[in-house]
Amino acid sequence: RESVPAVRRLLITKAEAAEQLGISVRTVERLVAAGRLPLVHVEGAARLRVADLEAYVDALVPLDTEQSERESTD
Repeated sequence: RESVPAVRRLLITKAEAAEQLGISVRTVERLVAAGRLPLVHVEGAARLRVADLEAYVDALVPLDTEQSERESTD
């Protein structure tokens, strides 16, 4: 049998974003309110772009990197 490729969605709900990021919906809402995650509206429905979630995660600094940067400036 051939496997059917999964369709990659471009827009997801806040709940789906929270699940993908492993955080609560409330935290997603706080990120949106702070302007760290842009929200788009499609026919009145609020959605997040998967590409924006990926960019947000890519911009996060790992804790060990953050720690070493602070130590080097002391």
